[in-house]
Amino acid sequence: MNARASRPGALTAAVVAVLFYVVGAGPIRSLTRFGLALIMAGAVGDALDRLFVGAVVDVLDARKIGFVWFFNVADAALDAGIGLLLLSTLRSEGRPET
Repeated sequence: MNARASRPGALTAAVVAVLFYVVGAGPIRSLTRFGLALIMAGAVGDALDRLFVGAVVDVLDARKIGFVWFFNVADAALDAGIGLLLLSTLRSEGRPET
C-alpha cells in the first residue's frame, strides 16, 4: 500500500480516537469541545479531499491580501481547533476541571 492510499485511513483513525476520547472523558469544557470539533471537521475534510480528489485542494489564495500561503477550509479548521485546545489548556492550568 502506498502512502497516499493510507492517509484517509490514518485520518479516519484519528477522528475515531478523538470520538472515543470525547465519549469517555466525562465533562469537557466548551472551549475544548469546540476545538476538538474543529479538528475533527478539518480531518474529515482533508480525508474527503484525498479520497475523492487525490490531494487536498487549496481554495483560498492569501497572496491577494499580502500573505504568501494558500489555504483550504479544512486546514484552517485544524489550525483553529489546535489553537482553541492550547488556549483551553492554558486557561485551565491551576484550576480544577469542571
